[in-house]
Amino acid sequence: MRLRDRLEPSHLFVVALLVAILGVSLGPLSDGDAYWHVLIGQEIARSGRLSDLGNSWSLITPAHGWQTSQWGFEYFMGWIVHIWNWSALIWMRTLLAIAFLAYLALSLLPRKSARSNTESFTPLAALVALFLVTVPTTHALQERPMLASFIALVWLSSAVYNQLVNGIQPRWYVVAAVVLLWSNLHGMWVLAPAMFGLVSLGLLLDRAENYKTQALTAARLTLIAAVAGCISPLGPRGLLLPFSFHSATAYIEEWQPVRFFSSQAAGLIALVLITIFIWARRKQRLPLSQVLILVLLLIFGMTAYRNILPASILVAPFAVAAMGSTSLLRARPGTVEQRKALAVVSTVFLLASACGVVYVNARVNPLAKTTPLAIAQKLATIDGPKRVLNNYNASGVLAAFGGSDLKLAIDGRADRDGGDYIKQYLNAESLIGPWKDLVNSVNPNYAVLASDSALAQELLTHQSWTLISRDGEFTLLKAPAVGPKVR
Repeated sequence: MRLRDRLEPSHLFVVALLVAILGVSLGPLSDGDAYWHVLIGQEIARSGRLSDLGNSWSLITPAHGWQTSQWGFEYFMGWIVHIWNWSALIWMRTLLAIAFLAYLALSLLPRKSARSNTESFTPLAALVALFLVTVPTTHALQERPMLASFIALVWLSSAVYNQLVNGIQPRWYVVAAVVLLWSNLHGMWVLAPAMFGLVSLGLLLDRAENYKTQALTAARLTLIAAVAGCISPLGPRGLLLPFSFHSATAYIEEWQPVRFFSSQAAGLIALVLITIFIWARRKQRLPLSQVLILVLLLIFGMTAYRNILPASILVAPFAVAAMGSTSLLRARPGTVEQRKALAVVSTVFLLASACGVVYVNARVNPLAKTTPLAIAQKLATIDGPKRVLNNYNASGVLAAFGGSDLKLAIDGRADRDGGDYIKQYLNAESLIGPWKDLVNSVNPNYAVLASDSALAQELLTHQSWTLISRDGEFTLLKAPAVGPKVR
C-alpha cells in the first residue's frame, strides 16, 4: 500500500507538530558546553591524543588524568567549526534534530512490515505520544553530543518493543555495530546493555511461550552490547560512566532530581500512567515485563532532568500501542479525495518549512546569545597570564574566546573537576564554608562572576577588586595590583 493511501488528518498534525518543535529549536547557539566540546575536538585533531585534553585552559590538574567519553562527536564538532565557522554548529543541530524527529515519528507511525505487528500503531496515538515526548523537552535539542544518543535511543526503543511484544530479536551484528558507534559518540550507550538485560529479566517474569529461549537471546544481546560499547578509548570504564557522572554532577542543575509536578516531567508521567491505565482495563493478564520496564524508565527519567527525554523515547512505543488499541484513538482513513488533498497539503507544508529553516539558519548570528562573549574578547586583548576565577556556566565561552594565556578555576567538564571541588566552588560563590581558602588556592588575577553573586560583591566591596566591564549577567573584575589574596 502506498503512503498516500494510508494518509489521514493525524499525519498532517504530526508533521505540523514536528515542524513546530524544530522551529523552537532554531536560533543562536544555546548550549554553553558546545564551546569546550569544539576545543576538545580540535585538540584531538592537532595532537592525536584522547587523554589529558583541555589542560591548557584549566587551573585544575585531575589526580588521575581525564579522558573524554564522546571523542568522536567532539572531533566532528571541532572539524566542522574549523572548516566553516560557528555557524556550522547551527546546521549540525538542525540536521540532527530533523533526523531525530523524523526517525522518532516514523518509528511510532503505522507501517507495512512482515516482521512486526503494528496494527495498534495508529497516527492519532502516535500524535499524542509525540506531543507528550517532544513538547516538554524541546529545550534538549541543543548542539551537543547528546543529540547522537537521542537518535540511537529511537533504534533502541523499537528493538526493545519488538523483543517484548512481537518476539522479534534484533540481529546481533546490528546491535554490535550500533553500540560500537554509539559508545564513541556519547556515554549514554550504557542504556543499550541495561535495556536488553531488563528485557531478558522481563521475559522470564512473563513466562510466555519460548520465554527461556527468548530470554537467553536477550541476555546474549546484553553481553554483546556491553562488549561492543567497551571498544572505545575508555574501555570497560565506559560502563561506569553513569556512576562517575552522578558523583561529579550532583550540584549541576540538569543533573538534579526532577520535581514530580514540573512541566518537564509531565509528558513522561502522562505516557506511563496512560499506558498502565489502559493495560489495567484489559481483561487479559498484565504484561509484567512491560510494566516493569515502564516503571523503571519512569524512575530513571525522574533521577535527572537530562534523563526525561531519553526515558520518554523508550516509553513511547508501548504508549502508542496501548493508546492505539482504544476505540478513541483508532485509525480513521478518509476518502480518496481527502487523502490526495492531505498529500498535497503535507508536501507544500514541508517544502515551505524547509525553505523557512534554511532562511532562518542562513541569517542567524550563531553567537548572538553567547555570554559573556564581550568579556571573553576583552580578556583576549589583555597581555600576560590570566588566572580567572570564573562562574561555572561561563567556562566554555571563556575557554573558546578568552585567549591563549587564559586559565580557568572551574570548567564545564564536571567529571574532570570532581564533585567535591564543584561543591566547594559553588559554595564559595555564595561565601559558604572556607571560601577564602578556595579563592586563595586559585590565586586569581581576574574574575568573571555573576554580577549578583555574593562573591562578586565581596571582591568589589571589601577586597579592593576593580570593575572592568559587564556583559549581561556577568561582571569582569581585576585583582588589586598588590596583595591579590582575599583577607
